Amino acid sequence: MGALRTRWRHVFVAAVAAAAFAAIYLAGVHTTTGQSAEESVLAASRFAYDPPLLALVSVPNLLLASAIVAAIGLLRRRWIAAIAAVAIIGVSSVLAQILKHGLLDRPMLLSWGENTFPSGHMTAFAAVAFALLLVVPARIRPVVAVVGALGLSVVGALLLRFGWHRPSDVFGAILLVTFVSTVAQLGVSRTQVVGTGRAGERSLAALSVVAAGLAAVAFVARPESLWPSGLTSPMLIAQCTTVAAVLMSVAATLWLLRHRGCSATQAGPAR
Repeated sequence: MGALRTRWRHVFVAAVAAAAFAAIYLAGVHTTTGQSAEESVLAASRFAYDPPLLALVSVPNLLLASAIVAAIGLLRRRWIAAIAAVAIIGVSSVLAQILKHGLLDRPMLLSWGENTFPSGHMTAFAAVAFALLLVVPARIRPVVAVVGALGLSVVGALLLRFGWHRPSDVFGAILLVTFVSTVAQLGVSRTQVVGTGRAGERSLAALSVVAAGLAAVAFVARPESLWPSGLTSPMLIAQCTTVAAVLMSVAATLWLLRHRGCSATQAGPAR
């Protein structure tokens, strides 16, 4: 019964991620209102070529990250978890490119522009972060989750600030990786994952609500005059919403891993 309940949790999260992915794509890309809102965020951005953090995304670096993730899993004798973690990186990255350049389009409702949904950069960073959560020891997983969530929040904010992507691109990438990660976990047995406490996921979920609340305040208050740097309400709303999405996705992954994992005594000595 416990295994069946765990499987249904994964099915639920995967279904929510897939439905949200489709809804954001349709609302942000295929409606005039969505395109108009995203154009206001692009108008508030300050385009920059090759920011150091974003320039890290490349095929060699993804291969290196995959090798590091695999090495962590293999050194801990978590063979299946290592394979699933590498699959998260590979499948997410390839699927993002297929969707962006092959299957999805961007209709010309306001102005012409190439389809950029979902963001390949956000997909790459998120895939590595979620893969690490699957292979690192349970005792440091909450720390990795917090650091990963912080890093992904910064990446998402930079993608918007530098005008590399629209908000829907970033949200879509987060949801895509959440979906792939959730499905990949289904192939990992309980002995491959050690469960952790609830504190990490609850803290991230609470912070997600705070970030969403800040986005709502920015939407209502329009606090442009408070920001000497010229940070406009559309940009602030988009960045706060991005942080909320990142935190909630990482919290959901911790929740799934906690229920999927066994106890430390069942798994044997931590490695």
